[in-house]
Amino acid sequence: MIYRGSSLTVSALALVAVSLMPGVSSAQSADTPPQAADQPSVSGEILVVAQRRAERLEDVPVSVTALSQEALVRAGVSRFDDIGEISPATRIERTGIFLQPTIRGISSSAVGTGQENNVAVYVDGFYQPNPNSIGADLVNISDIQVLKGPQGTLYGRNAMGGAILINTRDPSFNDVALDMGASYGNLNDIRLRAYTSTPIGEGLAAGVSVYYRTNDGYIRDISGVDAAGYKTFEVRAKLKGELSNDFSFTLGYVHNYKSDPRALAFSAQSEASLGQIPLPPLGPLRTDQRDLISVDVMPKFQIFGDEGNLKLEWDTSLGKLTSYTAYAHQHGSQQLDFDATKIAYISAPSIFNRSNFNQAIDFAAQLTPVVNLIVGGNYFWDSSKTPRGEAYIGGVLFTQQRTFLGTRAYAVYGDLTWQIGEGLYLGGGLRYSRERKTVSSEYTYNLITGPGTLAPRTGAVFSDVTPRATLRYEVADRTNVYLSYSEGFKSGTFNTIGQNALAIITPVNPEKVKAWEVGAKTAGRAFHAEIAAYYYDYRDLQVSSLQTVPGTPQPVTILGNAGLARIYGAEASVSAAITEAFNIRAAGAYTHARYRSFPNASVQLVVNGINVGNIEQDFSGLRLARAPDWTFNFGADYTVPIGEGKLVMTGNASYSSKYAPTIETFDPQTGKPRFYQAGYIQASASIQYSIPGDNLSIGVFAENLTDKQFRIQSTANGQATYDILSEPRTYGVRIGYKY
Repeated sequence: MIYRGSSLTVSALALVAVSLMPGVSSAQSADTPPQAADQPSVSGEILVVAQRRAERLEDVPVSVTALSQEALVRAGVSRFDDIGEISPATRIERTGIFLQPTIRGISSSAVGTGQENNVAVYVDGFYQPNPNSIGADLVNISDIQVLKGPQGTLYGRNAMGGAILINTRDPSFNDVALDMGASYGNLNDIRLRAYTSTPIGEGLAAGVSVYYRTNDGYIRDISGVDAAGYKTFEVRAKLKGELSNDFSFTLGYVHNYKSDPRALAFSAQSEASLGQIPLPPLGPLRTDQRDLISVDVMPKFQIFGDEGNLKLEWDTSLGKLTSYTAYAHQHGSQQLDFDATKIAYISAPSIFNRSNFNQAIDFAAQLTPVVNLIVGGNYFWDSSKTPRGEAYIGGVLFTQQRTFLGTRAYAVYGDLTWQIGEGLYLGGGLRYSRERKTVSSEYTYNLITGPGTLAPRTGAVFSDVTPRATLRYEVADRTNVYLSYSEGFKSGTFNTIGQNALAIITPVNPEKVKAWEVGAKTAGRAFHAEIAAYYYDYRDLQVSSLQTVPGTPQPVTILGNAGLARIYGAEASVSAAITEAFNIRAAGAYTHARYRSFPNASVQLVVNGINVGNIEQDFSGLRLARAPDWTFNFGADYTVPIGEGKLVMTGNASYSSKYAPTIETFDPQTGKPRFYQAGYIQASASIQYSIPGDNLSIGVFAENLTDKQFRIQSTANGQATYDILSEPRTYGVRIGYKY
């Protein structure tokens, strides 16, 4: 607690110090859109904060996908998983219960206590470090911005591939607002939402959002019971106040609960064995049918979370100071059947909890009419524990493990944009990051015959400097070309899931990437278009692999570093209002992501029903996991006036070429990739009618119209090859009311 208090004190002192500094011209406030009267009328156009200040999308020398609340609804985006369907070269993947975004081939396979992704996620400006808790439904959203390429200078140590910024609605000082909705669909899917906002005094307003969803899930056990039902509940409250014309605050609280065991509801899709005894895909013991499992222990994953946060904004004569303070705690549990059979062979329950505190300060100033400056600092503290991780063999407790990973991270940064000539802008920034990670673990392989083993408390320090440089030329009003160079840094860590003392206490090196990008953007009142090409040098990738450890009942996951990778590609997007009633959105990307050198990749193979064990394969030249070469998305909406009301019809489609959803491995006998998902197309559509005044609406919707299911997870352990498929076709009706 002393560290949290110290950070709050630093924040307060910084606010006081700025108020005493001599005046210069004030920076543009993020709440005051620059040149707002000249904003384009394309549906979904918003201001972006890729450079930590509000700017028009076409003026930012970074590839960005940005959609407003209205555009998200029309694009059929209702869950975090859907973001990949609207942003090219972006995927939302998972390893077990760990949700792991991928942007332009950069992702994370690190799992275990305290691990973090290398695509940073922020909600209302607050960093979300826990991969277990970011996969919620998207409710009460004002906009989403996907920043592509390393954002290490402005958005932190774990923004290797980019950053996903999610902003929720703020309460209004002027009006009472009410927005409610309900829907019902197949799989007995029920969704209820409500948002209200009201002024409660001069310069004071409050808003509350409540959301509840439940369904039976699409995966059933062979016994006939639902095996992976979904349930979530969220309350989000904000109190916003303006204490003066220059000083405002937003106090927030979030409580959420999620139960989503589908990532653990896997079936053995090919060869399977109990030890060295092959099992055929027949009878009640196991199944390889779509959306059907056969287990003796039902999958379970649930997580509870609470977060309190405070945002302070102070417009001083020098510039604008913004402080972000947040404390969050999550706790949950999981349970899975490793062998995916009705035989009580190997099952693994565990409980986990995680607490973190984050204090960030940004200061933005327009030093002269042609120079903008941003400086800031950040302190992050995290404590992650798995107080109980167990494995049962034949229904008898066999192994037990307790693990802790702690993080203390500090960073300071500065970024300057200088207009060096007519329409010519030069930008440069630098960030210094330093953090210490501490690990400890106590485990027992065999509670019957073996003593416990202790991985003693061990620490390591990781630090890095990440620069950024941009050059932008405004060819004409709202038309720009740019060139950028940036670096990304994902902190080093420790292996927190394996049962091997040496592996646990041996640090895993940080990931680093150097990225070049060239692009062009243009916009008008009825369109926006951009194109970019990029090249990355990527090294020391943190990868997980299954390895056989003597004395353990099954292979264990070990986290280590791969060698080098090269990524290059190009992407383009366009949105246009063809008429006042007809809007289109289209985007596509080509991403060539390959290992340059990874000769000793460790994989676990099961061939012809026999556990071959841990072997090494040469992944040099192979495609990185979660990196399809081609991705496309297209959307359109058309509004038809009917009397005094209107009918809005929307359709969206996305395409992905083949890729490995979880892990790269190829069959040593055939040389073919083993865990690849073939290319596929997904589509969704909705029709909604609004009565005059847009207060009441009713509609129908359908997702995955082609009923094409793709692999959201595909891997193997010592018992079998496992697949988990995405949702089948879903459809339903919804009603909404707002004023």
